[in-house]
Amino acid sequence: MFLKALSISNSGTLIREITFRKGLNLIVDETTGDRRESGNNVGKTTILRLIDYCFGSDGKNIYSDPEFKEKSNAEVARFLTENNVVVQMTLVDRLSTPGSRQIVVRRNFLKRKDKIFEIDGEQQTTESFPRELKRLIFDSTSEKPKLRQIIAKNIRDEKNRVAHTLRVPAPLHKA
Repeated sequence: MFLKALSISNSGTLIREITFRKGLNLIVDETTGDRRESGNNVGKTTILRLIDYCFGSDGKNIYSDPEFKEKSNAEVARFLTENNVVVQMTLVDRLSTPGSRQIVVRRNFLKRKDKIFEIDGEQQTTESFPRELKRLIFDSTSEKPKLRQIIAKNIRDEKNRVAHTLRVPAPLHKA
C-alpha cells in the first residue's frame, strides 16, 4: 500500500493537505519565497507523527517532545481538542491507478463519545481499530505481530527510533 494523502482539518475547515506521489516526496515550506530558508519548523516531524497517529499511536508525541524533555505543550494539546482537529490518511494499493483500492483512516483528539476512530467511514473501537487496519493493509488476522509493532519498524520520527534502525533482527529462514 502507498500513502496517497494526509489532510488536517479543524471544525470542518481544511488546514493542510499533502498529496504524495510515487517515489521521493519532500515536505517543504511554500509559505515563503525565500529559497535560502533551512526548512526548519515546517512540520516534517509533525507530519510523521500524524501519520503514526492514524496508524494507532496515542498521539502524545504530537504535543510533547521527549527530545527536549518537555512534558507537554498545553497550547497545542488544547488546540487539537478545542478545535476538533481531524486527521485523515488515505492509503491506496496503486498510486498511479485510478480506482485502485483505498483505505481511509480518520481520527480526532477528542475523548469518549466524541472520539473519531474510523476506517473507511466505519467507527472502530480502541480494540478493533488495529486489528481491522492490520487485516486491510497486511491481509492478516494473526495475533502477532501487532500492528503497532509493525508500524514502529517503519515510522521513525524520534531520535531513539532512528538510532535503533539497524537493530531489527533479520527474518529466520529454514533450510
